[in-house]
Amino acid sequence: MDLVETTAQPWIYVRYRTSMDSAEIGRLMGEAFQKLGQFIGQNAIQPAGPPLAVYHDYSEAGMTMDVGFPVAAAAIAKATGDVKAGETPSGKAYKILHKGPYDLLRETYGRIEEQFKTDDIPMSQTSWEVYVSDPDTTPPEDLITEIYMKAG
Repeated sequence: MDLVETTAQPWIYVRYRTSMDSAEIGRLMGEAFQKLGQFIGQNAIQPAGPPLAVYHDYSEAGMTMDVGFPVAAAAIAKATGDVKAGETPSGKAYKILHKGPYDLLRETYGRIEEQFKTDDIPMSQTSWEVYVSDPDTTPPEDLITEIYMKAG
């Protein structure tokens, strides 16, 4: 696990308010990638990197989840309807590589939270996951996910 300085990238995304239930998150991600796939195809946009999800505004009721792709700066002007445009988070964040199924991600998040406490660094309510591996072609035990949790 490393404390890194992240740089904002232009991206397009779909936003949802969701509970912390992994089944609901998975269902909404599937819906988001379907919408984004259609949008990217219709607008001849080339993703500039792997898909990602940004989680923020945590509360008892759940969280906000943005699911999307980094894109060239010119592509964000094409965003319309459910597809929004903006920049990915930037600043200091802990980064860790998670290898394995998505249902074990919470354990990895726990390790990051412990590192914040150990290092006495305030933690923000923003984290994100970069999906390096394609779950459609990679066995669950071999999935690679980069997890970032922003310092606050």
